Amino acid sequence: MRQPSDPMLEEFRLIAEADLDRPGALDQLADAICDLFTDDCLLEDTSTTDVVRGRAALHEYASWKPLWEPPYAPDPAAVAAIKAHAAKVTVLVVMATWCPDSKREIPRYFATMDAAGISDAVLTMVGVDRSKKDTEGLTEQYAITRVPTFVFLRDGKEIGRFVEKTPAGTTFEAEIAKILGGQ
Repeated sequence: MRQPSDPMLEEFRLIAEADLDRPGALDQLADAICDLFTDDCLLEDTSTTDVVRGRAALHEYASWKPLWEPPYAPDPAAVAAIKAHAAKVTVLVVMATWCPDSKREIPRYFATMDAAGISDAVLTMVGVDRSKKDTEGLTEQYAITRVPTFVFLRDGKEIGRFVEKTPAGTTFEAEIAKILGGQ
C-alpha cells in the first residue's frame, strides 16, 4: 500500500479526482480512503493488546490528536433536549480509527455528551477493522455494517441509531436529540 506523506491530503485528492457518476465509484472511493488509514489503526483487532482504551487514549492517539482542535461546540438547545431525555440510556458505538466518518463524528459525540453532562459510563465503544466484526459479536447482534454507528438503548432496547454522518441541514446533536426524544 502506498503511504502518502499526509493521509488527509491524499484523502482530499482522492475525493477531488473521483468520478462518482461511474457505477461502483463511491464504494471504490471509500475503500481507497479506508486503505490510507488502515496501517495506523490500533483498534483493528480487539483480541490483541493493540487497543486504544478509553477516551483519553483516543485523544492521545497520534493520528487523532488534530481532530479534537478546535473543540466542537454543540448547539445548546439540542444539548438541553438530549439532557432532558437521557434517563436510562446507554450507547453502543462501533467505530474505526481508519474511518473518516468516525474521525469526524466521534469528537462530536464526546463534545455533545460532555455538554449534556452525560458520563462515559453509559458508553460501550468498540473499534473494528474493515471487516466490521468484533470479538464480542456486537456488530452481528446489532447488524452493524457501517462505521461509525451509534446505537442508543433505553432499558436495554434499541430506540434508534445514528449511522456514518450527519445529514445535510442538521447537526449531530440535533439528530441525537431526535432519537432520545422518540422522534
